[in-house]
Amino acid sequence: MTGASSDDGTDPQNITSSIGVLIDRQIFEALVYYNADFELTSGLAESITPDETGAVWDINLRPGLTTSAGEPFNSADVMFSLDRIRDPDSPKFAAARLADVTDVKPVDDLTVRVTIKEPDFFFPSRFTSFGMEMVPRDFDPKKPVGTGPWVLEELKPGQYATYKRNENYWQADLPKADSLAITNFESPTALLNGFQGGQLDAALNVGASQKAIASAIPGSKLVNQPGGGFAAFTMNVTKPPFDDNRVREAFKLIVDRDQLVDQVYSGEGRIANDLTSPDDDCFAADLPQRHQDLDRAEQLLKEAGVPDLTVDFVTADVTDGAVQMGEVLKEQAAGIGVTINVKKLAPTEFFGEMFSAPFAMDYWPATGVADFLAQAMLPGAGANSTGFDSDELVALFGEARGEPDAATRCDLLKQAQKVVWDEGPYVLWGYVNQLDLVTEKLQGVKKDSTGLGINAWHFEELVP
Repeated sequence: MTGASSDDGTDPQNITSSIGVLIDRQIFEALVYYNADFELTSGLAESITPDETGAVWDINLRPGLTTSAGEPFNSADVMFSLDRIRDPDSPKFAAARLADVTDVKPVDDLTVRVTIKEPDFFFPSRFTSFGMEMVPRDFDPKKPVGTGPWVLEELKPGQYATYKRNENYWQADLPKADSLAITNFESPTALLNGFQGGQLDAALNVGASQKAIASAIPGSKLVNQPGGGFAAFTMNVTKPPFDDNRVREAFKLIVDRDQLVDQVYSGEGRIANDLTSPDDDCFAADLPQRHQDLDRAEQLLKEAGVPDLTVDFVTADVTDGAVQMGEVLKEQAAGIGVTINVKKLAPTEFFGEMFSAPFAMDYWPATGVADFLAQAMLPGAGANSTGFDSDELVALFGEARGEPDAATRCDLLKQAQKVVWDEGPYVLWGYVNQLDLVTEKLQGVKKDSTGLGINAWHFEELVP
């Protein structure tokens, strides 16, 4: 893998990087998750069911769950986890996803009843968010014990994590292997070199630009999966010049999306229209596709009073193309006198900067329309790195989440996406294929539609 942070730890509810999530998800598990086919799947919870109002939900756990220490895992642990995430004195990464919770109480050992302020028929998908992993009631991040398939042996933040199989795992036939090691590399190039050197059984996201080299390695197999994962330019709407929507629209018109897909992803992707979740049934596919229009972009910047704009683009080698996309944009923007300075940080520094920089990079795996809006577009959301705040979006999303009819919910989500398309802070120019490299001997490998990587990070399914 690439993209680890020196701040990565063993608290799955305190997120420092996406790779930190990967490290912790081997130890801790969620109530529900998206599987490799991008289907909402039962995890620790057998079901999450509403009453007739959609404002009261019962989380029904699987029977017989235990931690790796052999202790029962039940409703008291789920209550502890939810209360810890939303602790007002020490809110965790996903706290905004539980901000409307008014009551959490046990029904019995396997059932937790959660009451929220307003009906929300998207409620179960909240628990797929980063930072929603469940921990036992005696949780100690210095001695991490969870319900997951692996037991941590050693963690060197920013470098590696090693594990042994959890002999008490609730899925008795898993993990298939006895041990797991996750190693961080500083760049996709270094990752590929590590694979070629025989150090690895699998390399996550080797990058489309290295497809030809990766495909030619003897004894290897390239897993190529089109999906909805992406890297995008982000504009912080709380800081000039991006507090002016004319500037944001101009940047959406500066980019040549086809050129970016061709050069940054070596053609292994498809152009995007500044919106996420193209494979979601509620995706706003009818909005007109944006294309490069330098004349209109130049006019908008003049109207905004910044015709000769200079801006730093903050990025790092945390995902394929993260730096190169800035170099391509630099050339494209120069056509109308806009200067882009590509400021490449070390991956371990980047995640602290992306929330404060006016212009930066962000990257996501595939996610549902409602999930992305809730996590990245609503005010106060944990992954809202741009400060975006739209009363119209908040109102439409609120109406959608309280709508019991699925078709009507979709219509409202499409209207919400129109607001993002018109005013949003993302220049989302393309969706990238996920390219993972594995040895031919590695068995149990599934293609992944989430954009996370091999088997959607469920390495317990792999057979060395």
